[in-house]
Amino acid sequence: MYFVWGTTDAFAKTANSDVVVLTKEFSAGTYTFKLHNTGTDKWYGKDDTTITDTVNRLTMTAAAGDCTFTATGGTYEFKFELSTNKLSVYFAKTALWTNSRP
Repeated sequence: MYFVWGTTDAFAKTANSDVVVLTKEFSAGTYTFKLHNTGTDKWYGKDDTTITDTVNRLTMTAAAGDCTFTATGGTYEFKFELSTNKLSVYFAKTALWTNSRP
């Protein structure tokens, strides 16, 4: 199981057994983080790396330093590829409209 350092929010399994995801709301600000694999007790980070809102397939390394995440605020999806240790961060999708009618 994977967690983001400083939270108790676990990544969830997906239909793709190689990918886990976490959707979390962040206020505008700067956060430091690593990913923790509770099965191996390894911490994954990336030295001297700052992410502003999004990143695509950043390679995380065991025993590396913290990542810095600068959020403008909102809901974000963290996607981690287990076999490659690659992390992607996106703004989470939100519905532009609903099916209800006035």
